[in-house]
Amino acid sequence: MSSTEAQPDASAASLQGMEPLACVSCRARKLKCDRTKPACTRCVKVKNECVYPESRRKPTFKRRNVKELEARLAQVEEYLKEVNKGNDDGAILLDDADISLGDFTFAPDNISQDANTSSSASDPTMSFDIPNFTSQEGSAFNMNNQLMGLGMSEALPPFEMIEELHNVYFTTHYHFLPIIHSGRYYQAFYGPPTRKPPMCLQYGIWALSASGHLKYDHYAEAFYKRARQYMEADEMKSDGEHFVTVHHAQAWAIIASYEAKAMLFTRASMSASRYVRLVQMLGLDRLDREGDDIPPTLGPISNWTELEERRRVFWGAFAIDAHANMATGWANMIKSEDVMTRLPSSEEAFMAGREEKTVFLEEVFTGAPFESFSGAIVICEVFKTILRHVHGAKPSDHPEDLMNGAYWKRHRDLDNRLSSLFMFLPEKFRLPQRSQDPAAVHTNLNLHASVICLHHAAIETVEKFGLDDSIKQNSICRLRTSAEEIVSIIKMTSHTASIFKTQLCALSLYCATTVYVYLAKDDPISGVTPIDISNLEIIINAMEAVGRLHQVTTAFLQQACLDIERNGLTGCLRLPSLSKYRDLFGGPASNIPRLARSSISKHTEMASPLPGRLPLGGPKGYRRPSGLRMNCFNAILGAVTRNVAPKSFDPVSHKRKRMAASPGPEVNMTANRSSGMTAKEFRFTLSKGAMETPANNACGNLFPGEVDLKCGIEIMFAYIIGLLAILLFVANPITQYFLPQSSRARNSLSPRPQLNESLLAIDGPNATVPNCPADAYGARILSREPLVVYLEGFLSESERKHLLEISEPLFEPSTITHDSSATHRDTTVRDSSVAVLPRTDIVRCIEARALAFQGWRRDTWIERLRTQRYVAGGHYNHHFDWSGNADGWGRVSSFMAWVDADDELEGGGTEFPLLETTIEGNASKWCDLIECESEKVGDGEQKKLDDKDKAEEEVEEKGTTFKVVPGNAVYWENFARDGRGYDETWHAGLPVKKGVKVGLNIWSFGRIE
Repeated sequence: MSSTEAQPDASAASLQGMEPLACVSCRARKLKCDRTKPACTRCVKVKNECVYPESRRKPTFKRRNVKELEARLAQVEEYLKEVNKGNDDGAILLDDADISLGDFTFAPDNISQDANTSSSASDPTMSFDIPNFTSQEGSAFNMNNQLMGLGMSEALPPFEMIEELHNVYFTTHYHFLPIIHSGRYYQAFYGPPTRKPPMCLQYGIWALSASGHLKYDHYAEAFYKRARQYMEADEMKSDGEHFVTVHHAQAWAIIASYEAKAMLFTRASMSASRYVRLVQMLGLDRLDREGDDIPPTLGPISNWTELEERRRVFWGAFAIDAHANMATGWANMIKSEDVMTRLPSSEEAFMAGREEKTVFLEEVFTGAPFESFSGAIVICEVFKTILRHVHGAKPSDHPEDLMNGAYWKRHRDLDNRLSSLFMFLPEKFRLPQRSQDPAAVHTNLNLHASVICLHHAAIETVEKFGLDDSIKQNSICRLRTSAEEIVSIIKMTSHTASIFKTQLCALSLYCATTVYVYLAKDDPISGVTPIDISNLEIIINAMEAVGRLHQVTTAFLQQACLDIERNGLTGCLRLPSLSKYRDLFGGPASNIPRLARSSISKHTEMASPLPGRLPLGGPKGYRRPSGLRMNCFNAILGAVTRNVAPKSFDPVSHKRKRMAASPGPEVNMTANRSSGMTAKEFRFTLSKGAMETPANNACGNLFPGEVDLKCGIEIMFAYIIGLLAILLFVANPITQYFLPQSSRARNSLSPRPQLNESLLAIDGPNATVPNCPADAYGARILSREPLVVYLEGFLSESERKHLLEISEPLFEPSTITHDSSATHRDTTVRDSSVAVLPRTDIVRCIEARALAFQGWRRDTWIERLRTQRYVAGGHYNHHFDWSGNADGWGRVSSFMAWVDADDELEGGGTEFPLLETTIEGNASKWCDLIECESEKVGDGEQKKLDDKDKAEEEVEEKGTTFKVVPGNAVYWENFARDGRGYDETWHAGLPVKKGVKVGLNIWSFGRIE
């Protein structure tokens, strides 16, 4: 037998030992496949097409296999033949090729600030450059790369990244616009090259998924630009027939969604217009019309799933067109009365490919059932109708005629339609049973918002024409009820902030705020109750939490704060965050949709779609700042959820293999004096658990004497019977007598211990709220247990100057405390000067910022701020900020902020010898903030240490030392939730070798949760 004949047998034998591949449908849904051929059991059960992949997935570095290259060459030959046919002289004109995709490598300078990207797309770990085909001499790629018609002109992202972004889209973003069938998309994506989705759709999905993603956000704009360029290239290809497909309509929908999310409203409007016109060209607005006489532009439908996907593509265009109309008041491109396509089916039927008959849109308002995606379409239709009724009213509607005027007839009809929708709401939309379903939450929020919009207009009309006051009181009752329902939904779903990250949810939250603002404006004395004010605070906090990663919600939040201030209601609606958001986007221009405007928001003018850019030649308003998502606002979810740094491909660890002895004076801590250990020995012993700390002492004091283990085991059984009897008969009174703390913990929270309140930052009863600037610092988590967060730009330059000015006359020698009462000065332990700061407005703003960072958590107070000045030789030995858990109370957290430092400062860092941190990202940047290995010891000294301690390689010490960077700060929590103090927070102010540094201590005292 020849070698060529033996080769297939060998390869076949090698494949026999490998497990068969799962079918494409099961792999796309992440379900177990029994790999039965020709069709697996699951596909047979759901009547789905079962396709098995021809080969296993290739490694990421082999992105182009031979089959793809052959397919490209075949298509290139077809293009050459078409070009030859079109030229009389038979010459091949490469310069007249159909497509020119250009260079898709995006340098950092080419990426604008429109999408608020935090870094450039040219990361060295992710470079998507165009392959150099022209350098391959003698190959078919020497020709102009304009003939690349398969849609790929550069290296794709890593395959792991593609899969993760696909998963993000179909698990999160898909539910907001469910127009792409995941199984059909994956089947095409993993199929042969000729069946792959167009590159514009792929890049659009990746861009939308990367936007706001913790790891891939800085690639979003690069993907978005590539999607646009591929789309435009497809439009210019040949005679313009290549972009008239359902896939390209889906791509325009994804692109428009990305642009709206980035608040690029002019681009989003144009993309939405293209999307709408394309679905009309495809005839998707009349899919269920009998006897259609319009020329077709699509091929026949192969199965019901494809028909349903086409229906969803049309209704997606309907929803986006309605959103554009609600936001700007521009005319609709789709008229509801012209639609001859049934509403979408349920998600279950769509995913399973199970045929399900649905109704037309107008039948919903008469009680016909509808499914999840249909709920969003119904809401869009309701909002469109209300917008026409409120802002499209004419004098001929006679709003002054309550009985016969067309205005009030429409109002009553709309009110009845809304009542019918609530009455006939399907079970899958009812709350609280379906509180985990985003579609149910969105539908209920938006229905209540539509009631608010309708009755705001009714109240305004009643007041304008002096109509019967009973109409106004009835509308006020409807407003209050709807606002309370929205608050109830927020409370019900507050654990899932991502549910609210849509434009219409932001609109609903804002509409609820207008109710309480109107009530306070209508009757400042008794119009709002304490419950109303509490509800308003809940809404504001929810909008702030969602607004961290959703700019549209932040725009509504700014408008809500402006409404309170400009209507003169800051006295009766006192919210601590009002001044922060008033000028968040640079000025008091209204960035809310036309639908949401009412008498409450008329104090601000309508802003252009792009404030600060339009009109050309004389732009009005202010440009929105870039990187707004890096700001830290008041936390409703807690400090741990804000601005978490994404994981990168090459984490840089700052763990120390060897550590030199602490440069500070030694044997100064109480524990050190008793043991006679050096600071280095103490750190090592403490890390091995052999040394007592305040935390260990707190637990150890429960058992003061040495108990023999063997003896304990022998006598344990002697007591167990009696113990059971005690538990059964007298446990409750005895437990309450001997352990009142544990009994009280079950029934009520322990009261705050007696404190000197002059040491706490507590405002007086007549104190005014200071006008604080919006927070503009960035945060990055260094450790989660304990929580340690590095804050860049925590103090502004003006704040630092003010702190230095008020501190200078107040500095006095620092003291130490051993027994929480007596203080004395000991320069061997602490050598510095301290100043307790007066509570000026700037100091109060810093206090509020520190409290806001922690989420305004219950029973927490900021202690009076103190500045610390260290001159040459100044230091503070290793210590804890906390001293113990006093009946559930203590110093729960600490901030160490740096106010000032000389240019020639040497030393003075803040060392945490037991804190292990893993820094992710740019190593060189972090070496400017944290001491790296190369900075701690020289090469020669390091070699000596390594040779000396080679026998102790198994002992790995930990530690982090923060450099003095004025304006920056470090935050850490001192206690775990169980009341245990963290040993890792043991820290020291290292000696200043040269120069002067000034730091700021911010301590929080409160209940240990």
